[in-house]
Amino acid sequence: MSRYDPPAAFYFTLSLGVELDMQFQEISGIGAELDFEDVREGGNNDTVYRIPTKVNYPNLRCGRGLAPLGSTLLPWCISTFSNLGGIYVPMTIVVTLMNRDLRSSPYMIWTFYDALPQKWSVSDLNAMKSEVVIEYIEFKYTRMDCLPIVSVPTLT
Repeated sequence: MSRYDPPAAFYFTLSLGVELDMQFQEISGIGAELDFEDVREGGNNDTVYRIPTKVNYPNLRCGRGLAPLGSTLLPWCISTFSNLGGIYVPMTIVVTLMNRDLRSSPYMIWTFYDALPQKWSVSDLNAMKSEVVIEYIEFKYTRMDCLPIVSVPTLT
């Protein structure tokens, strides 16, 4: 029987369009949730069918040290925020969890389609603390694909 070690959560990359950005220190909000509609069977009040109606996705929240000038992510966010009512440029975001045991090969890949920034914020500036300035960007997207790359050994 082989032992399964879950992957480490700290070894990941994020790419926006074609640009790879490995500067993020945290990514949260990867997930999905189904909405259901309750439908009662006609003539039988004891039976309720739960029919899935739609999938909801939480915002994808990314945090990193304040971006360097060469990053294309922040200008894209600012142009989206300043273009209210204009033409938006949705992007595809790919988050790759890397497998540290197989020389940096992917372990799992999440792809977020038609992403647009919904919120951008910067951590508090405080002269009494010596902390790194963190920027947070939250994205809305239309759908997500999840592609597991590494097969998990079965326990027999």
